[in-house]
Amino acid sequence: MNPSASRGAILVVIGLVVGALVLGQAFDDSVPNATVTVDTGGTAETGDTDTDSGTDESADDGGGESTDGGDVVDDGTGGTETDPDGTETTPPLTPGERDPAEVKVLVANGAQVNGAAGQAAGSLAAANYTTLSPTNAEVQEVTLVYYEATYEADAAAVARILNAPPGSVVALPATNPAGVDPRGANIVVILGQDEVPQPG
Repeated sequence: MNPSASRGAILVVIGLVVGALVLGQAFDDSVPNATVTVDTGGTAETGDTDTDSGTDESADDGGGESTDGGDVVDDGTGGTETDPDGTETTPPLTPGERDPAEVKVLVANGAQVNGAAGQAAGSLAAANYTTLSPTNAEVQEVTLVYYEATYEADAAAVARILNAPPGSVVALPATNPAGVDPRGANIVVILGQDEVPQPG
């Protein structure tokens, strides 16, 4: 056989083999170097895997939380914030309220009930307020808790302790209320006939 013809036949066979391989690749449905992930919503997508964090992340199941290394990650929807020692921080009950020991209170009896002012003053002293000697006042129909400037929050606290009726906290007028000299008190309580406040 002619050597040129033999070489030609070999080249034809090689060409057929290469052509078959190329056609085989053209009709191959597989996608190399790709992964298929399915989330819990039932949809599928293809693409390269995420390798930037180096940790496994579970798909979001709609619950708003994901796991990373087994730890639950807060989804930012809220919750109680605590201090590092596990205790919750409680804000002041009433902004501007002073230490009771720094507040002078005078209780006056306008209820015509013997001992009412002394009993109310005793309740406030037990709460650590600085109480002045109780006194008498002109007869009053309603109990009022008067406060001098900047002591409104403290007056509200005093009213709560004495169970004074709603709306009883008012600013101290320029003239002596019900004929009572405040005697330097920051808060003046005048007991009325509506009700004699009792300890809370």
